[in-house]
Amino acid sequence: MARKKAVKVLRKQKKRETMQRFTQKQNIGRACLTAKEFRLLQRMSHSSKALRNVGLYTIKKSYLNHNKMATVKEVDTAMQADLNYSGIQSNSVQAIRRALFTEVKSFFKALEQWKKNQKPSQGVLSFRIIPVQLTNELLKSIKFQKWMITGIG
Repeated sequence: MARKKAVKVLRKQKKRETMQRFTQKQNIGRACLTAKEFRLLQRMSHSSKALRNVGLYTIKKSYLNHNKMATVKEVDTAMQADLNYSGIQSNSVQAIRRALFTEVKSFFKALEQWKKNQKPSQGVLSFRIIPVQLTNELLKSIKFQKWMITGIG
């Protein structure tokens, strides 16, 4: 009698816990997050906020020291050096960095418009403009406190 060959059984892959899966699960409404999932989501949110702050600090430090915005490579290096980097997926880190650069560029664009017109723009302005003549010395003394903390006005 011939022996039968062993059949490979494909194991079902374990679902990776991602922020997107948690938010989809919560938004669909068919099920609520368990306490363990909620804590994991909370930890992921905290890590992403911490990475955003690292990037924002790097941009701010570069602007104050060299009077120009930090490059993507500098910000990425600073984010990779942070402890929270390993806990977040790489595509999420890229999205955080992309959003951060968009916000900062928007801030500087609005700042330039304000310097020209001395009044707020009619469009959506994502940062509050300080109603005084802004110079480099004043910017250094302010240290971007408002947008460093919240990111929005």
